[in-house]
Amino acid sequence: MKTITLLATIVMLVAFTSCAGSAVEPGGAEPSATASASSPGGAEPSATATAVEPGGAEPSATVSASFEFKYRDAIVVAGDTLESFTDAVGEPNGVFDSPGCAFGEHDSIVYYSGIELSCYRIGGVDYILEIILKDDSVRTPENIFIGSLESDVRNAYGDSPDIDSAGLIKYVRGNVSLRFVLESGTVVEIAYYDEEPLS
Repeated sequence: MKTITLLATIVMLVAFTSCAGSAVEPGGAEPSATASASSPGGAEPSATATAVEPGGAEPSATVSASFEFKYRDAIVVAGDTLESFTDAVGEPNGVFDSPGCAFGEHDSIVYYSGIELSCYRIGGVDYILEIILKDDSVRTPENIFIGSLESDVRNAYGDSPDIDSAGLIKYVRGNVSLRFVLESGTVVEIAYYDEEPLS
């Protein structure tokens, strides 16, 4: 399982770095490996994506047309514009830019505390292709986080018809998939992915 996760990470990095990308933080500084987010005005942001804690509130009874992710007080869906997200939550900790290799005119990885946004540009507009939850400081609205058990995922989302032998559980709602990578029955990565990116 670690091999698959490592391989996927390497493929993504090669795609971005082979396009001669560069990492830049707001103000032109190189991003640090352990950047911490601060909101405009210097206040530390809320570290959790939702207000629920492990063992806390039950999942919402309402179901949206696509999987949504709540970060700070903003709702984001893979496929949204990056501008709508940054307008709602502020500037990122850092950005890795490269000429468009995978999609569109330009590719980037945008770093916030606990998450990464993989983006592409079409017609001068940046779109969010993937939202990756990087640590247990953020969680899905159904209260699943890095470190949750496979049984927690299945209790929250049901049995998925899209399960592969490598430990990837995939749920699809509308044009967005929600993917959980498991190692030894524990969630090690969570990603929301736009299944129908613009071209």
